[in-house]
Amino acid sequence: MQYTRRTSAIARATVAVAMLAATQSCSNSDGGGGTTQPGSISMALSSNSATVAAGGTTSTIATVTRSGAFTGSIAVSVENAPAGVLASVASTGSVATVTANISIGVSGATPPGIYPLTVRGKGAGVSDAVGTFTLTVTPQSTSAITLTAQPSGPILFPSSSVAVVIQVSRTDYAGSVALSAEGLPAGVTASFAQPTTTGTVDTLMLTASSTAAFGVTNVVVRGKGTGVSDAVAQLGLSIQSSTPAPDFTISAVPTGITVALGGGAGSTTLMTSRIGGFGGVISYSFSGQPAGTSLTFPPNPTDANVITIRTLTNGIPPAAAGSYTLIVSASSPGLITKTLQIPVTITATGLVRP
Repeated sequence: MQYTRRTSAIARATVAVAMLAATQSCSNSDGGGGTTQPGSISMALSSNSATVAAGGTTSTIATVTRSGAFTGSIAVSVENAPAGVLASVASTGSVATVTANISIGVSGATPPGIYPLTVRGKGAGVSDAVGTFTLTVTPQSTSAITLTAQPSGPILFPSSSVAVVIQVSRTDYAGSVALSAEGLPAGVTASFAQPTTTGTVDTLMLTASSTAAFGVTNVVVRGKGTGVSDAVAQLGLSIQSSTPAPDFTISAVPTGITVALGGGAGSTTLMTSRIGGFGGVISYSFSGQPAGTSLTFPPNPTDANVITIRTLTNGIPPAAAGSYTLIVSASSPGLITKTLQIPVTITATGLVRP
């Protein structure tokens, strides 16, 4: 009887070991005889949609994040593009993420319509990461908007901010343009002076927290108008780890002012970038203003201010055509005064309006 009980116990133990081995075999098998590498990847798009007139271009940024033990390479591609739509992908990577700048070009022959594009990230041994980008193609149009950013490679430090001038160029389009910033790194916020603008110049303020992630990040500034293709400007935003002493810098966009005789006006935007957590008050003064002109500047300056010079029709002495230099001085207690030279050109004919 004891022998029978011992044999039964051994049999049960053998079955349990066999079941455990089978379970482990199933969990390690990928169905093809290989071994699944633990971990996964996920994808986020800076923008999930865009409207483009036939013949135009747009872009988005795909960020693919590794998790778990997966450390392999990741390939990003765009699928399901219709005839006439070409997508190109340029990828950069780090240990944790892969960032892919996706540029999408639409030929003039592409029929208007809504096209869902699949953005796919592939890594060996892990499930694909997939995102959907909805491309709306509208008929070709002579109306258009374009964006340019200055500086295109802004630099931030922890607890600092930098101003970027966004210039909106318009072709047969006078409507409003909604501006947004996409692909911001962790710890960085963006704000526009006019999130929706009918003008030609706006200001983007980028602010880094004390815990902002270091490195270079591609940021897309997008402008959307009604009935026109989206316009984008690329920024190479650099966040540097060493925090400098509190200070500020000044710049002007555009760098010079052109104004015509006879009541013409010209302007530039004076930009202030704050460094190292500087939050003090800045005072501005001007010298070298051409005779026969008036100069206007906000009575309560901020970090983006428009300087306007106008020639007077009855100035004494009168304004004269030629080249001049306006000197801007910016000071704050305890800091070195900053100076900036702004070329001013007064033309004899043709009014230049702000």
